[in-house]
Amino acid sequence: MFKKIILALVGLNLALLLTLTTTSAQATTTETTTYTWDFAKVGSSHLVCKQMAIYPKNQTLPNSAKQAVTIHSSVVSSNHCANLTKPQL
Repeated sequence: MFKKIILALVGLNLALLLTLTTTSAQATTTETTTYTWDFAKVGSSHLVCKQMAIYPKNQTLPNSAKQAVTIHSSVVSSNHCANLTKPQL
């Protein structure tokens, strides 16, 4: 019985040691491209299909900060938005 208690304590110590010494996984964002119906420019009433690309910025940030991204949008053919519902004006 004494051996079982010692083995249990050694196992518990190993588990605690591994938990406290390993670092958590750092999540990363990959490039994301989406298509959406949007106005051609500010103040316009003309809807166009826009491609929005989100790129992560490669910079070191503190663990508590969210990842910085760059967003680029451009007008593309309406074929890309064919499966999306076009908003009514």
